[in-house]
Amino acid sequence: MLLATLATGGTAVMIPRFEPLFVLEQLRRHSVTIFGALPVMLNAIVNAPGAASFELPSLRACAVGGDAAPTDLQRRFKETFGVDITEGCGMTEAQPYSANPIGGRGKAGSIGLPAKGTTLRVVDPSGRDVPRGEEGEILVRSGSMTIGYWNDPDATAAAISDGWLRTGDLGRVDEDGYYWFVGRKKEIIIRGGSNVSPLEVEEALYQHPAVREAGVVGAPDAVLGEVVTAFIALKAVATEDDLRQFLAPRMAAYKIPERIYFVPDLPKGLTGKVQRKALKDLAARTV
Repeated sequence: MLLATLATGGTAVMIPRFEPLFVLEQLRRHSVTIFGALPVMLNAIVNAPGAASFELPSLRACAVGGDAAPTDLQRRFKETFGVDITEGCGMTEAQPYSANPIGGRGKAGSIGLPAKGTTLRVVDPSGRDVPRGEEGEILVRSGSMTIGYWNDPDATAAAISDGWLRTGDLGRVDEDGYYWFVGRKKEIIIRGGSNVSPLEVEEALYQHPAVREAGVVGAPDAVLGEVVTAFIALKAVATEDDLRQFLAPRMAAYKIPERIYFVPDLPKGLTGKVQRKALKDLAARTV
């Protein structure tokens, strides 16, 4: 975000730390036009007391990456500030490799179209392209991707083959060429032989009016291999039964969390991104 802004002669507004109301004050004070953030940050903003009183007439777009932005969060942000959330996807090795076009046609919930100069494929475990609509791993080829890992030829060979970078991201492409992020390959929960996407469960949980934050991981289980485990930070009163009954008509029974833990906040790293490894470690300790 910083390099692109400076390269085009723009002005970057940088803050020392993330605090929801302080961010809104800076957006208004400096007449910011494009705001880049993680979904967890936007969730904190829309839930902050007094946030709805901020008018941001200069804001044209909110560019989001780093994790999936639940559709309920996108709806609430648009209702509060009148601006669409523009999702994209990328990684350190390839920079943003896809995005919904700012000011163009986007699809809420998708990670958009391939970035300029970038080619994407969706493949099965054997490396064969899957039909449109089917899920697989996203491969990237572009002039901006890494040429390899420093002094680690084995890791380079495992990640890059014939000029294609394995992202570890699972997704699908629709009939219009828009890509949809399903989850990280290493984060998929395998419950009794069935695959469960944490993002799908989190997306449904965020629709519950009492849920402020939701994190879903797999916990080890002697019978099923893994069981679906949810960590929830509430903004209103709700019980485990309330959440399970809410999820029942929204997904298959095997995807509904067997274990639900209520926490004050989800663990986050320095960038504010939810630390799924910390949740998995916590889930393993609570077995």
